[in-house]
Amino acid sequence: MKQVRLMALIRETAVVLVLLLVGGVVMLGIWAGGAPPEELREYFIDRGLVETGAVNLVSSIYLGYRAFDTFGETIVLLLAVSGVIFIIDRKELTRTKLARPTIGNIDQYGRHRTEILDLISRKLSPYVMLFGLYLISHGHLSPGGGFQGGVVLASGIILLTLGKGVDKIEAMFPIRRVALAEAGTFLLLLGIGVVGILYGGTLFENFLPGGGPGDPSEATRIPIVSHVFFLNLIIGLKVGAGISLISLSLFKEE
Repeated sequence: MKQVRLMALIRETAVVLVLLLVGGVVMLGIWAGGAPPEELREYFIDRGLVETGAVNLVSSIYLGYRAFDTFGETIVLLLAVSGVIFIIDRKELTRTKLARPTIGNIDQYGRHRTEILDLISRKLSPYVMLFGLYLISHGHLSPGGGFQGGVVLASGIILLTLGKGVDKIEAMFPIRRVALAEAGTFLLLLGIGVVGILYGGTLFENFLPGGGPGDPSEATRIPIVSHVFFLNLIIGLKVGAGISLISLSLFKEE
């Protein structure tokens, strides 16, 4: 018994030390990072539109110049989705969940449904998802992009779930297919990065034969901003699928 307590104490101490070490490194990085060099800021402002074609300077930076950092953020989301599904699957294995029949406006998960909530969710969710697609497709022109649009896209599915229930929405958006979409878009994003290495020697190098604004060849070639547009599209679909997958899994868990 004492050995078990000692091992548990050692594990807890190790976890605390690791957390303190990671926190210290993060705080040191924040303290030592400071502001980016003024020359770099001026370069992004002066050359961002010409070299990436994106009017939205934020998109030109995080997809044109720092796409590797953006790829790291998608990995974080992938790990979060995998962690939620893993934890829920483990809990399902350790308990037996009896399905309760739907009685009136009370579904099998004990949630109360009303016609007003159902009607509002069905009327609003298409516009919410349409706005999400707008943010994704116009992220290179105006504030928005893949991450913001993907979250709005997922919020439309969440709104439908609140109105119609998990089972009906899962029939429309099967969790297995949503998971495949999330994993597939991640692999597609990784593939684009690898192609950039093969084409230009750097990860996520723009390999599309496009011309920038003011380039005489732009009229006959693929616009250079297409690279940012496609990255926004893939990231938006991945984020939308990931957030939807987490939400549907948590709704079923309640």
